[in-house]
Amino acid sequence: MTTKSMTSTRVAATAVKALKILFALGMATQVNRFLNRLALNYWHLRRQGKPWEFQTEGKETIVVTGGCSGFGKAMVDMFAAKTKANLVVLDVQQLPDDMKNIPRLSYFQTDLTSPTSITATTTSLLESIHPAPTVLINNAGIAQAHTILGTSDAFLEKIFRVNVLSHFTLIRLLLPHMLAMRKGHIVSLASMASFTGVAGLADYSASKAAVLGLHESLVQELGHRYGGDEGVKGGVTNTASTSASASASASTSSGTTTSTLPPAPPPPTITTPPTTIDPGHTIQASIIHPMWARTPLINTWESALDGSGQPVLTAQDVARRVVDQVLSGRSGSVYIPEKMWTGTLLRVLPEWVAIWIRGGVQNATATAMGASSTMGATDM
Repeated sequence: MTTKSMTSTRVAATAVKALKILFALGMATQVNRFLNRLALNYWHLRRQGKPWEFQTEGKETIVVTGGCSGFGKAMVDMFAAKTKANLVVLDVQQLPDDMKNIPRLSYFQTDLTSPTSITATTTSLLESIHPAPTVLINNAGIAQAHTILGTSDAFLEKIFRVNVLSHFTLIRLLLPHMLAMRKGHIVSLASMASFTGVAGLADYSASKAAVLGLHESLVQELGHRYGGDEGVKGGVTNTASTSASASASASTSSGTTTSTLPPAPPPPTITTPPTTIDPGHTIQASIIHPMWARTPLINTWESALDGSGQPVLTAQDVARRVVDQVLSGRSGSVYIPEKMWTGTLLRVLPEWVAIWIRGGVQNATATAMGASSTMGATDM
């Protein structure tokens, strides 16, 4: 064998070895994705519960908090274009004029910092819209750039009430109805900040870490705790009783009404024979982790972000992934852009590496210190 042929043989062997490694990595990635999807859907190959009917008029009801602007508004527009579901917007802002002609849209002016306002709105919603909500998208959020020392008690309470506690209240009020219907999807808007602290956004990062903790606990409870009638009924009692004298302003495309509302009606009573599927397994739960998005919050350092090469999203980028996830009918963890799943590794990297990476983010946000910009939907 000549030297040339020996060299060619070695090159071919190296190429084959490299291809085998790449093939193995590709297979491992696909297997990992499959197992992730399987685990997030309670280890069922097929979705449990009643089928989704997004293309049949009025068969599904989708609730979006913070739906008057930003991510939420973009989601509502996309759901209106892609489905025939009832659409419900909960927001403290007034409904924009360009949304008033969206078919099957109902708007409820709601103060998401107030459990009483949320409960009153939910009561009105359940009485006036059928079916009860089958999709809940906890999208609304606020943020403001300031240091820990510059954070006021009032804003700290407000950000946690909007970004986290409103999720708890709405889940407690609506999940029992989903369990009774054997169909539901709860979507939590978190952030890549769920995985790391950001200088100047400590309260925001903490609130998004809390959203992640809530979501993970919800998935576990759906998988293991809501197996029968007792679990289905257990979520309404405590919150409903607080709204006996609450009032809410609710409007649809036909007008606006204000009334004193009774306690939230309980969900239908169901029983679960041993041979039927666990009701908790019929509920999907997804969490969304977007990176920076072009919102009022980052106006003061948007150019710094662009210069750093960090991805800056649009509201449509985020909304599209949320809508696709809901229409898939399955649970999932969504990272936007997708490559940002690597951000989850910050918790397992050596501390010096994680601190160095966080420092890069700090350089981009430093110019925003002292700014008072706020936003109506989550941005990172």
